[in-house]
Amino acid sequence: MTDGVEVTSRGRYLPSAFDVDGPAVTSVCSALLGAAELAEARGRRRPALDLDAGDVACAFASERHLRRPGKPLSPPFACLSRFARTHDGWIRLHANYPHHRRALLEVLSTGEERAFEAIEEWRAEELESDRSSSRRLRLLPPDAPTATSRSSHRREHWTACPCTGLTPAAQAGRAGGTEPRGAYA
Repeated sequence: MTDGVEVTSRGRYLPSAFDVDGPAVTSVCSALLGAAELAEARGRRRPALDLDAGDVACAFASERHLRRPGKPLSPPFACLSRFARTHDGWIRLHANYPHHRRALLEVLSTGEERAFEAIEEWRAEELESDRSSSRRLRLLPPDAPTATSRSSHRREHWTACPCTGLTPAAQAGRAGGTEPRGAYA
């Protein structure tokens, strides 16, 4: 999707085992092409488009480079946005937004300072699910701030979860006519 944009300084700038620079450049190229089409649609001359891949990488990692003089760098995530131990496992909390934070604390019936202690009293799926009627569960509206952490090496953790939508063949380990393999064998 970089056709129509002259991309210079291609390379691997962002630290990752995966090619994250490629998709970063492609997404910025898409935005540039959209802006050029909009200019054309408004009767302006289509601009020549060029992009420096190094600049894109810097922009994608800008939170690591932006500093306010004399001020420490603030954490990228709110205190309640992390993995938390539950009574029976772990849950991933997403509470960066104020309404997510309020919803979580309301369900826990506590303040931020005791939230993690309160979470340890809950079963992970109970916190994740809005189907249970116990303890005023309301954590899974469309903007759910939680997700149960399921073991990647225990098939039953995934097949038992209603969110997977696995077919009976997949649940039996025969999806696509193949036998179970890897950690599920």
